[in-house]
Amino acid sequence: MKRAKLLPQLYALLIGLSLFLSGCSSQRVEPEVALEVSVKAPTAMIEQGRSFNVTLQLNNSSQREAQLTEIRLPTKLLKAFNYVGSLPAVPLIKAADGSGILQPEMMLAPGSNFTFVFRFTALDPGDYSEEGYAVVDGVKLPFTVQARVGGTNPAGWRPGISIRPQTLVNADTPAQALVQIKALVEVNGEEQIGWKASGALISPDGLVLTSARAVLGSRFYPVEDLIVALTVTPDMPPVEKYRASIVQVDEALDVAVLKLRTDLSGTPLDYSSLQLPALPVASTVSAYLPGEPLAVWGFPTSKDGLGIRLEGLVVGVQTEAQAGDQARILTSFEENGEYFGWIATNSIGELVGIARPPGESANLSCQALLDSNRDGITDNQDACVPAGGSLSELLPADAFASILASAYQGEIGFRRSQASSIPYSAAGELIYQDDFTQSSSRWHSSQEDPNSMQIKDGRLVLQVSLPFSLSRATVDYAYEAMSISTMAQVLAGSGIGDFGLMCGVLDEQHFTVLEVSEDGYFSIWKRAGLETFTLVDWTYAEEIAAGGALQLSAECSSESLKLAVNNGLLAEVVDPQFTPGAVGLIVGTLAGPNLSVGFDNVEIRIP
Repeated sequence: MKRAKLLPQLYALLIGLSLFLSGCSSQRVEPEVALEVSVKAPTAMIEQGRSFNVTLQLNNSSQREAQLTEIRLPTKLLKAFNYVGSLPAVPLIKAADGSGILQPEMMLAPGSNFTFVFRFTALDPGDYSEEGYAVVDGVKLPFTVQARVGGTNPAGWRPGISIRPQTLVNADTPAQALVQIKALVEVNGEEQIGWKASGALISPDGLVLTSARAVLGSRFYPVEDLIVALTVTPDMPPVEKYRASIVQVDEALDVAVLKLRTDLSGTPLDYSSLQLPALPVASTVSAYLPGEPLAVWGFPTSKDGLGIRLEGLVVGVQTEAQAGDQARILTSFEENGEYFGWIATNSIGELVGIARPPGESANLSCQALLDSNRDGITDNQDACVPAGGSLSELLPADAFASILASAYQGEIGFRRSQASSIPYSAAGELIYQDDFTQSSSRWHSSQEDPNSMQIKDGRLVLQVSLPFSLSRATVDYAYEAMSISTMAQVLAGSGIGDFGLMCGVLDEQHFTVLEVSEDGYFSIWKRAGLETFTLVDWTYAEEIAAGGALQLSAECSSESLKLAVNNGLLAEVVDPQFTPGAVGLIVGTLAGPNLSVGFDNVEIRIP
């Protein structure tokens, strides 16, 4: 009887144990969180001083929530780049090893993804491939950030604090403090002097004030290094003594501060032993009255020679509000000339200003070093850096006082100019569309290389295999006013090629181009027979430099030429001589060959 009474109880216990074990088994086989971490960064070379984004995407493809507790940014990245911030905004905590810690404390829902954007400014040139990680549910998930940075400053170089001169040492100091800067650029694999500019020593340990254009160069001529020549003997040309690096630069003001870095052989300098003649900088210029004397100092740019001193007068002073953009000292000197980086002093030898960029009407000597327009000839129609300036309107020292203050404190800072866009959308009647899902006979390749065009994998692919070459594809639609748009992506390139849209195509020597470059620039130019005209000079835009597929749009008529990227209008210019013609696609190389670009979803519209 007792044994029979126990059976129901034992049966219930076994049922409960079975359910418990079943629950445990269910927990063991539940799939782990499947989190994917991907990183996107610019693939082309980033110029020193440019800002850029690193995008971190977290994708939770599992069936349960995942908790993100930490993102760790690598030490070397934070040393080489200036960290600006994140979106969404999360405070960055510096760890003892120099790495950066962000603690977002957020949940990722099943099947969701989330994107973090980290913003940096490039400081140290070099190739970087650094590993960070995200911590999700206590598990470290690594990711790699890759970036290439080019510029004049060596990786890790820092200028240190400098002493600001308070008074003039002697009457000869302005002439002795005058220096010449020589920009070294690489052309066809060889380093050479691209141009020369003037400047002045503003600290005994080697801070130099000069033009931003002189030390940054241009898209076609990035500066590799800077040589500084000193005035050793007043009646002799300057003597090359040092290599220098950028401490502060402001492209909009056209002002830069360098610091001597090494001797010519590359030996680092002992700054404590340098006792160079240096100019004090005036504390205020806005109170200057007409008639006060000025002296300007500099070297001619077209040939080697002695330093020159010119005497003149203050005509007036305009504040930033009065001038509309930048404050300026109006003088009795001529407007344009070989005044690249020339400086001005007052009657007591203080530095009061620097030459402003030359006016648009300036006819200055400008030596092209490569065939930038790819017409087979290197001549005055190719890109160069105009080595000149204007003395009729000087930039007063007040305008760049903050730059000098940072330079004396040993802070490296870059203020680079770039284009901003306004919202844009293609309008008009759609008259042609091609997604290249099948071969199309409407498109014609350029006569120079008929094999450069092919339709492959749903794209029209244009490729160039030779340096300083162009490849084109056109379609026979021509109206007085029309637009063309496409999605374009570099499939293989050298980092400096360009690609975009054509309109007004009459033949192989008459066309207008609206295009972008791999390294983040855009331009509008035209070929008219043997002549090439730049309508919008190459200008940097961060959305282009970010890389990836770009939505390109162009509008062409005699009333205006417009270029838009990713639905943002970047450039608009009027060419009264514009002649309607066919439209098309174009790619081009510079020193680096083997550029291949895929174009998809071409649309042509008319008003």
